[in-house]
Amino acid sequence: MNDTLRQPPGTPTGGQFAPGRHAEAGVALDDHGHDVARAADAWGDRPVHDLVTQMAPDLAAAMDRLGEQPPPSGLTREDWATVTTESAAGFRAVDRLMNAPGRPGQDAAQVPFDLAMTRLRQHANDGVAKALAPIARPALTKFRTASRAYPEHMTHDEWLGKVDTMIDGFAAAEEPPDGTTNARVDAGMAEFTEHYTQLWT
Repeated sequence: MNDTLRQPPGTPTGGQFAPGRHAEAGVALDDHGHDVARAADAWGDRPVHDLVTQMAPDLAAAMDRLGEQPPPSGLTREDWATVTTESAAGFRAVDRLMNAPGRPGQDAAQVPFDLAMTRLRQHANDGVAKALAPIARPALTKFRTASRAYPEHMTHDEWLGKVDTMIDGFAAAEEPPDGTTNARVDAGMAEFTEHYTQLWT
């Protein structure tokens, strides 16, 4: 798969989802009051032009670590091992999915990747989103400020809205739970897994 196919076409159209300003503190805040600048800084100087492959190794390692933890309520240790192992394997398949020289290699990688995305959606509130958040949230926050390309079936503003939902979902996973937390996590993970391979600038 070449870069022309991977990178969505389009031209930026504006910034109606741009974060607000907190006048007293002088820091950029999103709609839920998160410190956007601090979140982006956690990604450091690492590039964000291709989060698809840049995040994948770290996300796979995070799922490996999560698999070493006790299973959440309602899951056996064996079931939890399946969830975390398959999720990690999906992230490890990303490089082949995006860069294999021939279609057979890409198709072979698609199977574990799709299974991993399903597992992430099913278990977002079982600790999965929280495990991925220290990697995904800062990367996505920095990506949002650099994003220029977007999927061809939506506008740039619509794309930024989806990225905002991803960021908010991972932020919710790291916050004390309240009446909205699970729904925000689920919404963020739904967008993250649906659009993971489109995280290009």
